[in-house]
Amino acid sequence: MEEKNVTKISLSTFFLILAIIAIIVMGIFIYKLNNDKTAEIQKSTELQSQVNNLNGTVSDLQEKINKVSETINSSGKTTNYENSNNTDATSSKNKTLEEANVTNNVNKTGLIGETTYEIGNSATNHLDGFDVILEDSKVYFKLTNKEKIKSYSITDSTINRVENKKEEITGFNGKVKKVYFYQVGQTIMPDSLAILFLMEDGKIEYISYVDALQTNDLRSRGEIAGIYNISDIYSASAREWVDKTGGPGWESCIAKDSSNNYYSLEIAFEKNNIDLSKVK
Repeated sequence: MEEKNVTKISLSTFFLILAIIAIIVMGIFIYKLNNDKTAEIQKSTELQSQVNNLNGTVSDLQEKINKVSETINSSGKTTNYENSNNTDATSSKNKTLEEANVTNNVNKTGLIGETTYEIGNSATNHLDGFDVILEDSKVYFKLTNKEKIKSYSITDSTINRVENKKEEITGFNGKVKKVYFYQVGQTIMPDSLAILFLMEDGKIEYISYVDALQTNDLRSRGEIAGIYNISDIYSASAREWVDKTGGPGWESCIAKDSSNNYYSLEIAFEKNNIDLSKVK
């Protein structure tokens, strides 16, 4: 009887030990499983953080790319006709007056109409060989290089000006505000050159280059009819054929009035039947 009790105790001890071992193994397994899960969560958190950082970097890069694109587009679209140095029809940006929100006054002579013009600089440059000087509302013409002027073949007749002599231009119907120079066409021709005088009342008076070189009495020919309230005059590239056929454009001259209406002085001279090639 006593022997049976010993056997029972031994078996109980054995099973207890097995149970303890099983509990230990399961604990170790659960601990390892928990550690693995924690590690996976940590890795997932780190990966998510890296993804978030990458998204932020991509967003920053995209924002910079957008800013660069906006800058490029902005510089490409900006057109300042009054300050543009490029009036060459073959390399222009195809900016028309309509794109600049320019309106035309149909009641005035010299309407630009459907011809596309690209406005250049203020028309204050002229051919080398002479100066036009504005002093206290008086205007003076001075021939500085007779041989240079002869090389342009503006006139076949004798040039009546004396080199480096300042001679006053008279006959104006008011005070001269500013002097400009009119040149149209693709080559220098006597019938396409004039000196323009913007008057304080906004009208334009003129003499031709032929007048300035040949007359004994330097006098204004008077105003260009149909053009009023002018604020500035610009050189321009006329592009009537360029956009449609790829043909050449030509140099022209544009006047702007105080209401930002633009007028072709080339058309104004034609409509007023003005002949610049002959001395008046």
